[in-house]
Amino acid sequence: MSKHTKGPWTYEPSDSNLAGAITAKTGWICDFDTDPSPENACLIAAAPELLEALERFVGGDRTGVENIDYLFAVQAIAKAKGEA
Repeated sequence: MSKHTKGPWTYEPSDSNLAGAITAKTGWICDFDTDPSPENACLIAAAPELLEALERFVGGDRTGVENIDYLFAVQAIAKAKGEA
């Protein structure tokens, strides 16, 4: 699998002929011809943070919750749900 564009990604709704776009600091990720629900757009935009949270969990010492970056995971989940 090829490397994905580093996050954070953001969803930017549009009033033009496109329904919106997902972008990163380095530029465009994808456009939507039809409006993905806001819930789906938030989930797509949160993908890099969700992946990183899982990688931290799987790659870390799992002997206790104190070794998991809990706050980062909570923030990624909130972004995916459109709450951040």
